[in-house]
Amino acid sequence: MATLIQIESHSGEWWTIIGEGKGDRGVWLGQSVSGLWAVPLETIYNSTAYQDGADYGGKRIGSREISFDVEILKTKDEPWERNWSDWMKAFRPDKDSKIWYETENSRRYLKVRLSTESQMSPKFDPDNRQHVTLTMNLIAGDPWWYEEEAKSTFVTTTDTTAGGVEVGEIPIWNDTPVQMYPQWVFQGVAGIEWTLPDFSHGQEAEHDRDEGVDATRVINMPPTIEGEHVYIDVDPLAREGQANSSLDTEYYMRMNGVRFIYPAPEYFTHPDGRMATEQDPIMLPIAVTGAPIGAGVQLRMRRAWPTPMGMQ
Repeated sequence: MATLIQIESHSGEWWTIIGEGKGDRGVWLGQSVSGLWAVPLETIYNSTAYQDGADYGGKRIGSREISFDVEILKTKDEPWERNWSDWMKAFRPDKDSKIWYETENSRRYLKVRLSTESQMSPKFDPDNRQHVTLTMNLIAGDPWWYEEEAKSTFVTTTDTTAGGVEVGEIPIWNDTPVQMYPQWVFQGVAGIEWTLPDFSHGQEAEHDRDEGVDATRVINMPPTIEGEHVYIDVDPLAREGQANSSLDTEYYMRMNGVRFIYPAPEYFTHPDGRMATEQDPIMLPIAVTGAPIGAGVQLRMRRAWPTPMGMQ
């Protein structure tokens, strides 16, 4: 399969600029392309006043600056100006568009916005030639490429509304070189209490916690309210906060300061060293009480990649 590059605008329109169907709307990718391939990385080194050399102090992942040329021509049904105008409207500084990059092994997207104005310097009148070269300058505030979100679900098969606990397992995997913070979604009638895993997965314990305890750490979630939908994003930098309810915007206060901590590590593996995959996942234990048959919890896995292809 040849590489396929498509643009999805903030308004949901599509262009194919490389691969099968390229130029479907009069736009082809040019020869000058930069910023797509590797995530922007800066290492930090610190030294004392009289130290020889320096010591590694960490890394910083920056926003991704992207520049590429496109060739815009007339098509069977539209002049170059219409194709150029439609393309120009596909990018804005205040709304996300997506670059989709597909190969035989993956399909990933990068969210982008207009960084500075697009530029063109035609030597001849584009109206006469029905052709112009345009340079796009874009920025990705979130520099990671993403695949479509993977999901796994556990649904109750016994009624515990009168007491008792149902236990089960839910699959998780992360075959990327970037740690992944799980997202949990659950809803139901009043009084459902989920117990969800927050295992350290062999990572160093956070906040001076006990590594032995955190190896099997679980969190007992507050009981749900009737008709409530709860969304948990374990990422400590989640913009909407870690815990949100469709009914109660202060759901986090019902958790009494307890927070999820741990991501799934990069290249997540089984204890015997096998890579965890969708076909061979790691099974995490969960438990629930106060739930009727058919209550469910969903685990969402938003896997990030530093490159548009490869790295599996």
